[in-house]
Amino acid sequence: RDGGVRSLRIRSPIGQLVRALCLASSTCLMILSVQRLPLGDVFAINHASPLIMTALAVVFLGERVGWRRWLAILVGFVGVLIMLRPSAAAFQPAALLPLAVAMISATRDVITRRISATDSSTVTFAVTTTVILLAGLGLSVFTGWAPIHLRDLWLFALAAFFQGLAHF
Repeated sequence: RDGGVRSLRIRSPIGQLVRALCLASSTCLMILSVQRLPLGDVFAINHASPLIMTALAVVFLGERVGWRRWLAILVGFVGVLIMLRPSAAAFQPAALLPLAVAMISATRDVITRRISATDSSTVTFAVTTTVILLAGLGLSVFTGWAPIHLRDLWLFALAAFFQGLAHF
């Protein structure tokens, strides 16, 4: 429906690969984040991602952002800080994990914007899914592999459905 096999032609292979690696690494870092920090802190820090993305879009996409948007970005960062209520005693190195997730996610979104001019969303989805599958298989060497029970297959199907829906 989206052009058949032609829609799978990759015109930006490096962009596609870097985008997929950004998604895979941000996913791994997010898992590490929620293991080491309170969930509220992880998501509060991660809310900085769209703010970072706007700044990156100025630098890498040449977009113009007026003073009102810069003011909104500043207010957004203040909002993130208010949610975190930072103090010197509360800072811990693990807080850099969700910050890295926010920065990598923002980078992924800027790359997505750039490659969407040449590549279809179908090829982006296919490349991303393939890279994440390979990354997961590679990580299973270090983390161990447990067989999937048939009773859990519906969860994987549901996750795949929502992943596809989110990407499109």
